Amino acid sequence: MTSEGRRKLVKEWYGVDLKLGENQNSSKGAVQIWDDATINAGAAYAAQYIDRYRDQALLHLNWKGKTRPVIALSVELAWTGGGFDDATTMLFIRWLRNTYENDMAKLNTNWATDYKSFWDINPKDTTIFDYAHLQAGEAKHPKAVEDHIEFRSQLISDSLGMMAARLRRTHPEIVILAELPYQLASKHPHAEGYRIGYTTNPSCTRSADIIFFRCTGPLHQEEAEFLEAWVKETGQPAILTYRTYSDWCNQRSDDDTRKSADLYAGQAMKFGNGFGFYSWNEMGDTHVAPSRPEDMDKRGALSPEQSARGAALMKAMVKRYLELVG
Repeated sequence: MTSEGRRKLVKEWYGVDLKLGENQNSSKGAVQIWDDATINAGAAYAAQYIDRYRDQALLHLNWKGKTRPVIALSVELAWTGGGFDDATTMLFIRWLRNTYENDMAKLNTNWATDYKSFWDINPKDTTIFDYAHLQAGEAKHPKAVEDHIEFRSQLISDSLGMMAARLRRTHPEIVILAELPYQLASKHPHAEGYRIGYTTNPSCTRSADIIFFRCTGPLHQEEAEFLEAWVKETGQPAILTYRTYSDWCNQRSDDDTRKSADLYAGQAMKFGNGFGFYSWNEMGDTHVAPSRPEDMDKRGALSPEQSARGAALMKAMVKRYLELVG
């Protein structure tokens, strides 16, 4: 709802004025996700969306004994900016005082800083909140940045939780799904970029009923252990979906296909509660659809034969998953 055109529509449709936050460089950022106008408009739009698509295209599932519609209140749970304005900073300071038990010395020890007061903290200060160099491991005060990321992640969850509560006043039957662009605890460079730039820490999902992951591939041990512990703690069912990489067409034997199917389907069964695929269809190197003849000389382009092998692997994965879950 951040763009000017959409904010005008929100004003026209729901009669509320959305407030923009600020980025770290003081430029205009995304809408203040926690503001009452954002929460009211989001709930109202979601209600319209559910009513429009309930009997046409909306996903339904059997949830706690009843067939219910499923909706995600935010794509990727991403909050791309806007967390540096004065009002949000006051919320951050309140969060820090609670987190560090109002103990300035404790915060300074953790951050390697020498603040005199919580009120001196300003996340626009790039000497302390060095977002630009955190991923490379070059930030001088990484815990300060990590705390700001975690605060913003929790604020996403709290805000969407309030949005869901308002939506449930008129639509009590809905199930809330949270979509994350990468598996939890992933150290993939793009995953870290999302986590730092879009504040997709695990805590941003807490208000959801179900978590939906777009995984980069089979889970590493650390990722699998983290997900297993997370699901046990939160009780949130987890759906693992896998990007349809073009190298899936390289299954040269039935044994290759069986091993791959066992790996992907086995992890989805062991660590999750659902299994599927996703594909960036515009990217020729990350899906298994056959390429157009004019694209065949491009990197990653698949011939019909290669595509057929990739599709056969996907079919084998689904078959194996259904066998495992009975």
